[in-house]
Amino acid sequence: MDWEKLLGILKEQSQMLETLLELHEQERIALCRLDTAMLEEVVAKKELLFSQFKKLEQGRIELCKTENLDAKPLKNLIEIAPREFSNKFAQLRKELKKNAEKLDSKSKMNNSLIINAQLQTDMLINIIAYASTETYNPDGKFENRGLSTMTRTI
Repeated sequence: MDWEKLLGILKEQSQMLETLLELHEQERIALCRLDTAMLEEVVAKKELLFSQFKKLEQGRIELCKTENLDAKPLKNLIEIAPREFSNKFAQLRKELKKNAEKLDSKSKMNNSLIINAQLQTDMLINIIAYASTETYNPDGKFENRGLSTMTRTI
């Protein structure tokens, strides 16, 4: 087994997860500001990083398969690796697991922000649609003007 190559892949994946954490924070800021340009930029960066991460993971799996290790999880590789790599793999596994948990938490928080923004938008559209359909005429009498342009297009 090329333990050095495997270690390199895992280090690269760990760095990518740290970058993803930073991008999730930028995404949160964009969502709070309702900055669509910033949000689009961050999402594009995240998608690129995810695809690179998947390629690295596929490389890790292929490396294991060439050694007849059937893409074993890192936990199992730690047990069979030489001592000098075993300790490094164990440390990287802790980092990867910690960062994956942080990513999950940040992702859930960002999803909540998206849901809140959608609810606020729906509420504002309902207010605009209602305000534009029912009003008083110049004689002071209540009248229903029908659906507003906004409501008809939605």
